[in-house]
Amino acid sequence: EMFEIFGVKNKIIFTNGKSFTAKNIIVPTIPSPPIYSKPAVTWLRKKFLRNINLKKVNVKRIYISRNDANHRKIINDSEISDFLNKYNFKTLVLSKMNLSDQINYFRSAEIIILPHGSGASHLIFAKKNCKIVELQSPSQINNSFGCLSKIIGAKYGFLVGDENKSNNFNYYIDIKKLKKIVN
Repeated sequence: EMFEIFGVKNKIIFTNGKSFTAKNIIVPTIPSPPIYSKPAVTWLRKKFLRNINLKKVNVKRIYISRNDANHRKIINDSEISDFLNKYNFKTLVLSKMNLSDQINYFRSAEIIILPHGSGASHLIFAKKNCKIVELQSPSQINNSFGCLSKIIGAKYGFLVGDENKSNNFNYYIDIKKLKKIVN
């Protein structure tokens, strides 16, 4: 879907283990830890927003759920969703949405609460002064989306969960701590 937005004709080539020659190949790389460039972030944001169907979304508070993920899941995700619903948050599962709708929700939101994960890359579309709360696994704390939030002018905070001794870095979020942030 992203290739379509950029006007790239997406081709998947199955080689069945045979070598092939390509005239052009583009391979994106991500430095570790990720490093953001304000001009690159601005360019990417504008490029996407020019090429999608912009719709006004009347939802100002969103919670991004990773309940369909294989790792770094929030164990009490449904409890968090129910709790945030009382504060007019809409729960979204990004894997069940098309890219344009995902972008439109992020660009319309005034408050975004989300666990650390690839879905947070959509913060690039958040409004200036949007309030962002990132929920993090105590086993894998990462500030990359805090840096992105700074570039876009959002107000960023995070809450580190409590460890669950599982193999997939799943964790628990203390609702009382989250309530202090939401209030």
